[in-house]
Amino acid sequence: MKRTVLLFATVFIYTFVQVFPQTPEQITCSTTTTTDPGSNTWGLYKPAQTPNGEYFRVLIVYAQFASDNQQDNVWPLNQLPNWANSIIATNVSTSYPQQTLSDYFYQASLGKFNFIGDVYQNLIIVPTNMSYGAANQYVIGQLNNNITNFSRYDNWKVVNGNFVFSPGSADGYLDMLIIIYRNVPFTSPYFGIGGGIANLNISDFTTHDGITINGGTSTIGSGITTRAGLSGEFNIVGNLSHEYSHYLFGGGHTSLGGLMMGDPYPYLGSYMMNAWERAKLGYITPIIPTTDGQQITLGDFVTTGDAIKIPIPFNNPSSTTYFLVENHQRASIYDQIMRGGSLNGNYNLTTTLGSGIYVWIITGGDSYPPNIDIKSADGAWDWQYVGDYYAGPGWNVGQPYAGYVPETIRSAVDRNAGKSDRWPYNIFWNNSWASKWVDTDPLTGQWELTRNCMGDSTDPFNIGYNELLTPWSNPSSYLNGTTNISMELINSNTLKIFSTSASALALPPSKPQNLHFTYQSQNNPTMAWDANTEPDLYKYVIYREYDNDGNWFVAGTVYPPTTSFTDYNVTFTKPVWNKSVIYKMQAVDNSSLSSVYSDAIETQGYMSAPPKISTGSSDYLSTSKNYTNINYLSQSYPNPFNPTTMIFYTLKERDYVTLVVFDVLGKEVARLVDGIQTEGEHSVNFDGSNLPSGMYIYQLKGSNFNINKKMLLLK
Repeated sequence: MKRTVLLFATVFIYTFVQVFPQTPEQITCSTTTTTDPGSNTWGLYKPAQTPNGEYFRVLIVYAQFASDNQQDNVWPLNQLPNWANSIIATNVSTSYPQQTLSDYFYQASLGKFNFIGDVYQNLIIVPTNMSYGAANQYVIGQLNNNITNFSRYDNWKVVNGNFVFSPGSADGYLDMLIIIYRNVPFTSPYFGIGGGIANLNISDFTTHDGITINGGTSTIGSGITTRAGLSGEFNIVGNLSHEYSHYLFGGGHTSLGGLMMGDPYPYLGSYMMNAWERAKLGYITPIIPTTDGQQITLGDFVTTGDAIKIPIPFNNPSSTTYFLVENHQRASIYDQIMRGGSLNGNYNLTTTLGSGIYVWIITGGDSYPPNIDIKSADGAWDWQYVGDYYAGPGWNVGQPYAGYVPETIRSAVDRNAGKSDRWPYNIFWNNSWASKWVDTDPLTGQWELTRNCMGDSTDPFNIGYNELLTPWSNPSSYLNGTTNISMELINSNTLKIFSTSASALALPPSKPQNLHFTYQSQNNPTMAWDANTEPDLYKYVIYREYDNDGNWFVAGTVYPPTTSFTDYNVTFTKPVWNKSVIYKMQAVDNSSLSSVYSDAIETQGYMSAPPKISTGSSDYLSTSKNYTNINYLSQSYPNPFNPTTMIFYTLKERDYVTLVVFDVLGKEVARLVDGIQTEGEHSVNFDGSNLPSGMYIYQLKGSNFNINKKMLLLK
């Protein structure tokens, strides 16, 4: 059955490739299905494993239409491409050259599949424009005139549902012919496919030595057709791996990630097979946790095959609904788990960007294709359309909206049902679903082409960024309903899996989400965030930093249900110390466990805590970065307070200091600081829960200074 491509995807992919040639060419894929029941071992229609030194040998041929006149240095006109003989190995080995089909399948299968082949050494020129089936018929006729031994490619048959290796005399059908076209005509008669397809679309053709070439997709199907365009060998290897794997899995495409991602969003795949695909072919056996709090260490997913399968419900290992956990350290060139963000949509064979723990949602896991979604560490969100993004000259190709993509923002945290920026059905726009192609630069606020739908560095869970998946985190462990599943990162490759609500509640709070400026105060930066939902949450602590100098100070503490904070120590008026001011925050529970920091936000403001000091010509302090030239004690905030307030102070040099609170009779009621402290800004929280209402004096005392201020506790 030929797959239908949405209009948006077709127009946009064409435009995207034309304007951004550095991006790998996006290839749409069509598949066919038959009523052939196939085999239930090692693949559906073709073998996926070759035990005991066996092999699967294919024949590769290159073709060009006579009407093709586009010049290219990688695939010159009227010649084989420069990479013609380097995409497949001829002989069985335990170490294949990289960027070959042989090496791809050997790595994906962890050494269980030897995929080798021969390259026909003459380019075949197709004289007139025709459909791909008719063109294939012509190419095969030329091969029949020049190849003496087609039985070399008849090595496999199916007997009682099992694949049997019988070199040169199997079932009388050629196992696999791959025809790669240089470019294809878009004029009449139409070629019929935009990229690749797992068939030849011909009537049975019997060669001179009695081997039949079958045009369908079945156990006797004989081929793959693909339009290479002028792309390089790495892109072709990925395309052909995908098309051959239709013979292993069947028609259709997965919804996100892995090798079998396809129309209408082929660019959302991750090149290497995912854990579901590798397990389906018997390459790996994911670990299934069985006890609450089980600790599991994962090696790099591609090179070791390690993965975790967490069934829902937890005690049902045969469930078809589950989480799959993979540790992508990008140790293999075929691990292209991230191509968006700073990679600009390109394949990169050396980067480790995007490394970390990936959590996938699998539903319908007993059938092909399963439904796949992602628990992206940067959160699940509701999205809001705010405008169209226009990339400039060259994008206004076609109608009605080619050259534009939607600008969308995260409108609200939606822990359970929201979508990540990797999910293809991000927002319904111009009568079709659109992906997350553009986002704003966090520092400039300007829209830019990010291609985050192809994966970015905030998708994986990592230490210090997002370490938890719980019923309260964003994203949450919700999967078709609330679950008690939790996951905690212990280090970069070790996790603990929990299955009870009590265990989940004993974990630290989840990362605060959606910290943003609201500017409700005209003179001071005001920020807000989405409330954490843990039932044992105690407080939020907000931190401040200046000019990215690495020194963070407590700016304030607030208590649920409050989810906003105004920093009265920074002002947008009366310039005292003009600085870039950065904020981040933590959530703290009633066991004093703290979350990882939220994402940071930045603004420009003036630090107003020190008093004005006359400098002769100005009433303002110097804008020099050396701003700790005085000892200063600020007014506590809030004041009046109930029952806690923050006290801020600045030391001009390292000193032994005390910070003590007295009642109005001079009796010491709290000693907040007593010891050596470094120069710079400091803050401390004072809790008056056990004290009566009234006026209190707090005193900052050093080796050569003594400063007192008042604060009022009102209960």
